[in-house]
Amino acid sequence: MKHFTTTFLVLAGIAVLSACEMPFGDKKSEHAGPVHILYSPTGDPLNGGPLGKPTCKEAMKRWFDRADANHDGAVTLDEFINDAKTQFQRMDIDKNDYLVSEEVERFRMTYRDYQTGNKPADDKEDQQSPPDHHGKDHTGGSEGSEGSVIDPVMSADANLDYKVTLDEFTAYSQRTFKSLDADHNATLNLGEVTAICGDQGHEKH
Repeated sequence: MKHFTTTFLVLAGIAVLSACEMPFGDKKSEHAGPVHILYSPTGDPLNGGPLGKPTCKEAMKRWFDRADANHDGAVTLDEFINDAKTQFQRMDIDKNDYLVSEEVERFRMTYRDYQTGNKPADDKEDQQSPPDHHGKDHTGGSEGSEGSVIDPVMSADANLDYKVTLDEFTAYSQRTFKSLDADHNATLNLGEVTAICGDQGHEKH
């Protein structure tokens, strides 16, 4: 049962990556509100703000080229974990060696584009809410059918204390790597990474 629960959470965390891109021309984006952020397999934003508006596959390729430290066309587990650790340090704004939902959202705000150019002061819809006991919150990722999201960072909270330590994030990243490694050869190729996007990579915005 424990193995099933772990597998479900890992696959759910990956699934959000394949569903997280909303066409920027969608009518919902005509009013002030945050852009739906694309996340890398290690949880960092890949669009919005200074990163512009790439398609999902374009964004994933940028991440892949960065994570592939020796540029040999493959991302090893070590390279993947190194990227995850670097990302953890970037998100740890308070430098207290753990992440909380509010802190992660503060980090993400740089990548949230508002049509008005500024975040509305009374925008209650985007205020931070605590994650539930499935690593969810309501500020990042992709909206589900009921408006909830599976957060690609806070889902690593294994002991459900609303904090993500580096050890938890590293362990979660290892499971993510294994889930992405479709051919089980202990490396990720670009096709395995962009497969997250489905057919969305053909869209231009």
